[in-house]
Amino acid sequence: MASQVQSSVVVVTGGGSEPPVIEILRKRTEIQLQIVDASCDLLALGQQDQPSLIVFAPDTSAHRDVIGASTALRSLPVTADIPLMLVGGPDCRKLAREIDFDAVVYEPLVHDDLLAKVRRYVPLRYRRHPRYPINLRFTFQGGEVRGQAFSRVLSCGGAFLKTDRVLEVGDTIHLCFRLPGAASETRCNGVIRSSLQWFQDPSATPGFGVEFRDLARDDRERLNRFVESLERRAVNR
Repeated sequence: MASQVQSSVVVVTGGGSEPPVIEILRKRTEIQLQIVDASCDLLALGQQDQPSLIVFAPDTSAHRDVIGASTALRSLPVTADIPLMLVGGPDCRKLAREIDFDAVVYEPLVHDDLLAKVRRYVPLRYRRHPRYPINLRFTFQGGEVRGQAFSRVLSCGGAFLKTDRVLEVGDTIHLCFRLPGAASETRCNGVIRSSLQWFQDPSATPGFGVEFRDLARDDRERLNRFVESLERRAVNR
């Protein structure tokens, strides 16, 4: 079998704590990830490596470096066509207006939205587990945050739960839910993979995407059978 061809993606940080975008991109085997500080010679790196995408994820102190680097990259024909993406919080809005980025993603990150924009420039496989719309009641607890929510979609690997409770990408929570017709509840851990709050998009339903972890064998088999039934229902519509 031929080895997988990786696309080069450079993430430019402010040199402080690691931004969430790195955790998401690091898990993509299609990407060869390079992490650099905003003060590095990004123009030389762009000329030498010709990455498929440069992602700026700076803190406020690095905004001046980002302006200088992106302006320099746009000024040379050899680097002018390298796509530039900005990922950051509300403090990056002014920066986004000053520089003509190819794409802008605001934090808190929504996993699927980020990958959809990355996919414009880098070939990425789509999700392993197809999702199907279903309204199931879940209870969850993560640290001091607890509550109940109803699912918008479900897959063999996770779900999107509708709630205004704020959880961060990477948080671990405990989940409890009952599949239709099941005699007992399913209990498992979960890892938050995306988070959408009302202030990011007032027209969207707030909530979070969670990946199921530590499912018991019987629960896993029962979940797989139920999702297969959703798939057959979708195909027969």
